[in-house]
Amino acid sequence: MSRLHVNYTLSYYDSLRFNLYHLSRSPYMWTLALAYFGYTSWLLWTPVSEDEVLWAKVIAFLIVQGGHLGFWLLLFLPLLALVLFIRKYRDWRVDHTITITDNSLDEVTPNGSLQTKWDSIPKVAKTKKLIIVYRNKKRAHVIPRRAFQTSGEFDLFFHEVKVRFNEVKVGTRSE
Repeated sequence: MSRLHVNYTLSYYDSLRFNLYHLSRSPYMWTLALAYFGYTSWLLWTPVSEDEVLWAKVIAFLIVQGGHLGFWLLLFLPLLALVLFIRKYRDWRVDHTITITDNSLDEVTPNGSLQTKWDSIPKVAKTKKLIIVYRNKKRAHVIPRRAFQTSGEFDLFFHEVKVRFNEVKVGTRSE
């Protein structure tokens, strides 16, 4: 049985990066943004009357785009709340040990342990600063690059995760 592990403490920036990554790929977020953009474009370019003057169009543009900015701020307020929550309750940021085994990805913290079987993982992803192993659609193991001494270790860890994830997804695992 092969084992590979990493130790780290999550920071609120890691959480923020994960949430930005997750929200930016959400079809609901894109649907809302595109619907609102379409609506604002329609409002701006549909003439109110034939006698419409340029200054009225500019004022309408500023009002609508101000609303657009307000809309996006409201969408990202939960992220701001998360950052403030994490700053206030620092005990959330505990030491993590993630271990890759043949059958699962195991996480141990002072609060307990969690074993995530490879066949229950819906998605894995890598950004410049994170390895993300989803446990379900919204929860994930978030492993920061800074937990590794070199980029090679970061890439190797992700490669091992990806290999085991792909083996289960295509059914090539030998038991």
